[in-house]
Amino acid sequence: MPEPIRAIAYEFSLTLVDSATGGLRPNPTLAAGDFQVSQDHGALANLTTLPTVAPAGSALVRVQLSATEMTVTQQVDVVAHDPDGQWDDVTVQIQPTRTLGTDFKTLLSAEAQTGVVLPRVTLVDTLTTYTGDTPQSGDAFARLGVPAGASVSADVAAVDADTTALLNRLTALRAGFLDNLGIGGLVASQASVDAVTAKTDGLPPDPADASVLAASFSALSAELATIASYIDTEVAAIKARTDTLPPQPAAVGSPMTLAAGAVTAIALAAAACEKLADILARRHTSAIEASADGAALDINSLYGALAMGTGHKRDTTTHAGALTVYRSNGVAELAQVPLVTDEAAEPIVAAGG
Repeated sequence: MPEPIRAIAYEFSLTLVDSATGGLRPNPTLAAGDFQVSQDHGALANLTTLPTVAPAGSALVRVQLSATEMTVTQQVDVVAHDPDGQWDDVTVQIQPTRTLGTDFKTLLSAEAQTGVVLPRVTLVDTLTTYTGDTPQSGDAFARLGVPAGASVSADVAAVDADTTALLNRLTALRAGFLDNLGIGGLVASQASVDAVTAKTDGLPPDPADASVLAASFSALSAELATIASYIDTEVAAIKARTDTLPPQPAAVGSPMTLAAGAVTAIALAAAACEKLADILARRHTSAIEASADGAALDINSLYGALAMGTGHKRDTTTHAGALTVYRSNGVAELAQVPLVTDEAAEPIVAAGG
């Protein structure tokens, strides 16, 4: 049997002795639990992989131990027991003596012979070439780098696909365009390309022909002419109104100061004068009293005359020798008009005819 190595999957073949005949048991019936494993004298457990008869119909039984089942310090015991009594019980003891970890230096020491076979490894004196390639120096990962895709091979395949697609699109006509992009060609620099792009960016993706453009310009000209006539009419109307404004109108919220002599009899229409007279004649004395405009309230004014001649309260008893004239509220005094009396004069017997 091959040399067992710790933590490395291992397999071997054995034969079973027929319990009835004492000879080899051909093509035994194998069921789960017939073969169990014990690691370092531990508890028995079913093998991970159920043994098989190989070749089929023979008396040879193929037993396979996983790397986990081979991970022991001392030994692995495989026990074959059939509850139905087809064969005699068998125990196989395996003692892995070397590992690819701590014992790897021993396997590769000077005492090892050339040609020692390890799982997937064959030692030779010197590896100079490998299928025609020159031996590499340095770390392969550092040279190749981290692949962008699933692997370096996948990256190479993607580049190859893109290159193939590009070559398929590179027709002779397009190749000619690329030739003209060189120095001295039709387009000598990126600056020239940028200058052309700046002029063409404003164009529509599918420009119309000249006839369509001409019709569009004609329609636009007609619309502009219509708009111009509207503007002329509106500007004339606005001008007619602004012509009546003074050369320097007052700012918003500021009083407009009229020049001296600006208001004349000619400037005021008769209807305007009559309206002012009506407003003045109908103005109540209480409104005059409430206003702060003009001089102080005095008897010797138009307001005073109105107070004297209208229904304002007046009496001669409040102040001796005087006619007391009150304001419109009948409480506040407006003025005291001195009275001159003459006993010989006849008393007033009537007023106003």
